[in-house]
Amino acid sequence: AVEAQALSVQVLVCLAAADARAAENDLVALLDYDKFDFIKLLLRHRWKVVCCTQLAQAQSDAERARVREAMAKRAETAAVLAELDAARTRTDDVFNETRQLEQRIRKEAKEMKRLRA
Repeated sequence: AVEAQALSVQVLVCLAAADARAAENDLVALLDYDKFDFIKLLLRHRWKVVCCTQLAQAQSDAERARVREAMAKRAETAAVLAELDAARTRTDDVFNETRQLEQRIRKEAKEMKRLRA
């Protein structure tokens, strides 16, 4: 478990490297060439992995805000933040629509019950 934790930290450091070629070389050296398909997948989604992992590891709202602020300064990570915010907005919209629909259904059910009485 400790080895896996250390390896995941090293992979994250490699993914966060500014140079894509250096990140690829470091990952191949770290994970071995036989995992090249996995490495390609990591590299294809590297900024999403980096952003989501760093945000998930933040221990407080203040730390999360600092991480988001730093990410907003880089084009690669700012794009991921925009995607995350858009997804959150869509989720919130669906939740609000569902809640409003539930309230209307309850209101109509009460009205039907009142009319039957």
